[in-house]
Amino acid sequence: MKQFLKVSVFASMALLSILPSAANLGLPPDTRVSVGGRHIGYAQPNQISMESELVKLRITKQKCFVDATFNFKAGQAQEIKTGFPCNSATELHKFHAIVDGKKITSRLQAQTAAGTSDYRYWHTFDLSFKSQQVHAVKVTYYNILKGATQKMPIAVSRVLEEQEQDATADAEEKALALSREVVYVVETGADWKGPIGRCQIEVSFDGISPECVVSVSPKDWKKVGNKIVWDLKNFSPQKTDNIRIVLDTRRFAINSN
Repeated sequence: MKQFLKVSVFASMALLSILPSAANLGLPPDTRVSVGGRHIGYAQPNQISMESELVKLRITKQKCFVDATFNFKAGQAQEIKTGFPCNSATELHKFHAIVDGKKITSRLQAQTAAGTSDYRYWHTFDLSFKSQQVHAVKVTYYNILKGATQKMPIAVSRVLEEQEQDATADAEEKALALSREVVYVVETGADWKGPIGRCQIEVSFDGISPECVVSVSPKDWKKVGNKIVWDLKNFSPQKTDNIRIVLDTRRFAINSN
């Protein structure tokens, strides 16, 4: 286990995404051709690749601040609608989109095409490319961290140590109530042409200790100082690559500055 992951006993419970989630830029469903709820192509050939992305997640006691920069390159002239998915109209607070250093207007759109997306809303904006043109797209926003309201895999060994008993339902419920979860969805990055050239995700902690971390997935991360870092090359994201970090609120103050 990594240095500040001290817990090795995990509850065996069903995985459900229950907290506000951040996500890679993707193509909203109205640009897709779909059959039976599965995305099988685009109304126009997608010739835009994501050359790189740098995502910075800054976690505080109550919020997760997202600062993400994406570099796109078009193989041919093309105009597209792109966006960030979310599950409620108020999930992404103070959402801003900046293209090549200039702030642009985004729109919150409800998902209307039944069966074509797992998300209810999209913060969308338009991008126009000339052939071989590169755009740097930056988005910023924050989520409010909430307590777990449905079962998910979290470490309960600390609770069990206090209660000196096996993993009972009561112990699991107590652990859930004391937890917070941070989610960043990378699977939407698969909408672009080919693999992502380089995907860097950095997680830092502001006013809380990294010792509060009890679970991190997926596993191919490393500890750099007090940060959790993924650095992936030629990355073809799938659902199993989505970032999930579980925190124990009782350990927020331990060794924090």
